[in-house]
Amino acid sequence: MYLLGGLMILFFLAINMGGMFYMWILLEMVFFFVIFYLIVTCYKKLNLNSIVYYLFIQALGGIMLMSSFLIEMFYFGNFYFFNSGMSWICFFLGLMSLLIKMGVFPFYLQIYKIMIFMNFKQIFMFMVYPKVVPMVMLYNLIGGVEFELNGILIIPFLLLLISGFQGIYSSDIREILAWSGMSQLSWIFVGILGNFFFFFSFFILYSVLLYYICFMVFGSGSKIYYDYMLVGGGYFGNFIMMLLVFLMSGLAPFLMFYMKLFLIFEIMNYSILFMFLMLLGSLGIFFFYVRVIQMGLSLGGSFYYFISNNYIFKPNYVLFFNLFLFSLGGILILV
Repeated sequence: MYLLGGLMILFFLAINMGGMFYMWILLEMVFFFVIFYLIVTCYKKLNLNSIVYYLFIQALGGIMLMSSFLIEMFYFGNFYFFNSGMSWICFFLGLMSLLIKMGVFPFYLQIYKIMIFMNFKQIFMFMVYPKVVPMVMLYNLIGGVEFELNGILIIPFLLLLISGFQGIYSSDIREILAWSGMSQLSWIFVGILGNFFFFFSFFILYSVLLYYICFMVFGSGSKIYYDYMLVGGGYFGNFIMMLLVFLMSGLAPFLMFYMKLFLIFEIMNYSILFMFLMLLGSLGIFFFYVRVIQMGLSLGGSFYYFISNNYIFKPNYVLFFNLFLFSLGGILILV
């Protein structure tokens, strides 16, 4: 649970930073911390070419971000005057650099080249921690603009479309988590365009679900998670994993469904067309989630391997309370 606590502390630091320059420093510190953690913990398995490619892309994003802020501050006094062409360039340069930092389309390939060499504990850190500060910076950047940015909604639609298409052809659980994270990032991006509470709540909910999934599978031992063919199994662990997949898929009546429903209402304030595009892109996501569930049910006990002496797999009141909250939280909200 210390990783979730560190996530909340990182959110608190990012929100309370005094300016974009300090947030940029925090962003680069988190980035180097995650890279150092990956190199130290799996230096024998990690692909060096993928690490160098990821470092190059992230360094390019950091340089672009700092350049956009410096030019805007020196020429326009820390405010975007959109009657100037240079200010437009600075704004979209900063926006593109934050998308690079978050791993948003089309700058996502460097992430998935690395994830196939990770265990699930490393996947959680890699999928969650580097995205916190860029999301807060993106919210501050877009929130300071006093006109509608309907065209930006094409980004979450492309995220849903690509992740749904690629997830169908994925057979490694780590790849499926990567494409699932990309689809969830599209809804988080919609929350960034709207209300901070929706954005923050959705990201925390996704992080908690990803934490449970990663550490349940991580406790099963180090294996090659390919074609879901893990040996062994337990009914309790199998049931919990199936429930977690249902929770993350956003199906009714689970809490994630109502969070996405609120975000759809938020999209309607921008454009009805993009609302239909987001719903269309969600079909592919639901399809590969159903594919995962179908594979798990068809393989039965061989779907997951669980170690009985691991504390997280034993029935306990805390785990059941959290699952009950995520399962029926949407109904409680409606009541």
